[in-house]
Amino acid sequence: MFTLPRRLAFASTAVVGALALGAIALAGPDFGQSVENQAKAHSMQNFGIVQPLESSSQTSIDAATANANPLKLATFAKQLTARVVAVVPSAPVIDMIALWPNDTNPEWLIACNEQGTAQVGLIRIRIADGLTQTIVSSGLQSCDPVHRTPWGTIVFGEEAGSAGRLFEMIDPLNTTGVVVNADLALRARQALLRGRRRPPERRRLLRR
Repeated sequence: MFTLPRRLAFASTAVVGALALGAIALAGPDFGQSVENQAKAHSMQNFGIVQPLESSSQTSIDAATANANPLKLATFAKQLTARVVAVVPSAPVIDMIALWPNDTNPEWLIACNEQGTAQVGLIRIRIADGLTQTIVSSGLQSCDPVHRTPWGTIVFGEEAGSAGRLFEMIDPLNTTGVVVNADLALRARQALLRGRRRPPERRRLLRR
């Protein structure tokens, strides 16, 4: 009594398998490989180099070698050159970096140092000469991320789970040596709530 259903099941499996193979065939070549091929074909137009690297580097170096020459941490196409902008001992765990004032002609790097609250949290590095200045000297827990906004400010935050805070900085080139207090977010929220409780006429006067 089970012979017919089993045959139907086998037939259904065969049909599904055939459809899946047909879909793969229609999809064409691997998308990632297609993108890689396009990058190679237009490498001069897009990147200014004749030939990109054939494969990812498998070279491994020790910390002493990296500290002596940070350029050894990367492998470059033959036509590319690089230089070390800065070595910053006070911020050894650089994470995200925002270009300032724009992406096309940046003059500064605004960088997160992902350490604890007792260490430097946010720095700026002048690309021309490597001058490094501390924006947030302490108080940030695992600074990450940092991002330049379309309206010309810097947003940075803490990678600290549900306790992480987010800040917006109006003037990143003239903000130096800031200490972030543990209750800063709480006091900001309390001030916001106080403003909402004021009578409408009082709020109008404050805006003026």
